[in-house]
Amino acid sequence: MNRRTLLSSALPVGLGLLLGPTWLREAFGERKDGCPSTAERASWLKSALTASKASGKPLLVFTTPAAGDLAWERGNAFGAWLNHGSEDTLARFAEVEVVAGSTAGLIGAIGKPLKGDPLFWLVTEGEAQGFDAPLNKVVSQKRGDVSEQDAIIDTQLATLDRLLKDAVGGQKARDHRASAARTRLSTTDVATLTTYQKAGGAGTPPALSLVDRGAAILAAGLGGTVPQSIVKALADAARARVVKQRIPGTLWGQANACGSDTFEGVEPDPDEQMVDCGMGFVPERSQRFLHFYTCQG
Repeated sequence: MNRRTLLSSALPVGLGLLLGPTWLREAFGERKDGCPSTAERASWLKSALTASKASGKPLLVFTTPAAGDLAWERGNAFGAWLNHGSEDTLARFAEVEVVAGSTAGLIGAIGKPLKGDPLFWLVTEGEAQGFDAPLNKVVSQKRGDVSEQDAIIDTQLATLDRLLKDAVGGQKARDHRASAARTRLSTTDVATLTTYQKAGGAGTPPALSLVDRGAAILAAGLGGTVPQSIVKALADAARARVVKQRIPGTLWGQANACGSDTFEGVEPDPDEQMVDCGMGFVPERSQRFLHFYTCQG
């Protein structure tokens, strides 16, 4: 399935024919242009904001841009980032709730004026701040250009890492979130997390679900430094939520140099024709990507 075609919302009839009844029935419901309904898209943001309020974590919103090609490029970069990012990067994802949605959708959800399509928004206590920077494109699809492709992906990941670090904030922000987390968790859970933290991450870490819920407590660190064993526990908890599962507002896809892209959790259309394999090539870190819904209406 051609993602550039899939991402376009300008040809709804063609999309309906391309995606087929199985795709529409299993993934999208009643709309015939390959997009979830406006109400469903709004519900993802609303649910994420509710989860953010309940957990005390800021909400990281991957911005779904209006332009299909831009969504395609970001989907590649974000997929590489989540699947091949460092443990430090994944650990920071444990400190936030994550969803994807358009700026217009976020405006509707929080009732505040926003401008632009930054790479992502961070919503904290009803206020949204955008984080943006240019991302170089991985243009070449030839096997001989692997080193060039890898260098570009490295630059993309470094850019996204820097933005996420700025968004999550420093020690003061972490201490504030840790204090809030202690009021939301049971006395037993707080004691378990605190004991593990004070031990510097020695021994068996708490269950991933508890690490995720208490990420703010563990991320606050000891003297501003988070031991690597705790970083790994946080990264594992985040990976279980945002890498191994579908991020609301997206699909995980697998890019294939030969044939059509496939989407996790979506039954392939048996009528879709495979294409001959030529010189196409997908860099390893771009093979699993995020598909954003660029829908209108």
